Amino acid sequence: MKQNRKEIEDFWRAVVGIENDEICRLLVGKSYFYTLERGEYILQQNEKVTELPMLYSGVVKCFRYDQREEEFIRNFYYRKGEMMILLHELMKDGKSEFHLMALTKCRILSVQSDFMQQLVELYPTILHGYMRLMAEREAEMNDRLQIMRYAKAADRVKWFYDKYAELARRVMKKDIAAFLMLKPETFSRSRNELRRQKEQKL
Repeated sequence: MKQNRKEIEDFWRAVVGIENDEICRLLVGKSYFYTLERGEYILQQNEKVTELPMLYSGVVKCFRYDQREEEFIRNFYYRKGEMMILLHELMKDGKSEFHLMALTKCRILSVQSDFMQQLVELYPTILHGYMRLMAEREAEMNDRLQIMRYAKAADRVKWFYDKYAELARRVMKKDIAAFLMLKPETFSRSRNELRRQKEQKL
């Protein structure tokens, strides 16, 4: 148990960047690790959110189904320390708009959502860090929306492989296609064309 607490403390300090001893002590007391196998859900759409999951290792897909039952992938989480749900993203009743599913074996650190809300309200350093995280998430989403709105299929595929080279090796092609809002066959054609262009330049 002591070893687990030390690992949790190291996560908050080294990965997230919490320097305040009191805040770190409080977070350690409200956090725990758990493991998921591929295909298991961290959270399902419309489920009440009582804990905020943060990624320690693995790859997680954030998605929902639209009215036509087509999958819309909002994001992939694959970087250590990523908070997969932000407080302001919850619906008014505290439920999740999205599914969170493990695409690989994952280790997750979970912290109580009510407690995190209290920290945001009580500690300016936590509030500033949270606001910075919100801004980064919004900028990343706006970048993607610009690409989806104006770029052709091949340009979308190139953008993904340039921006997410590490992630591209860890997720299935059908998930990349869904993320780029492309049909699988369109994605495959575009990817093959980019590959041919690259080979011709060699």
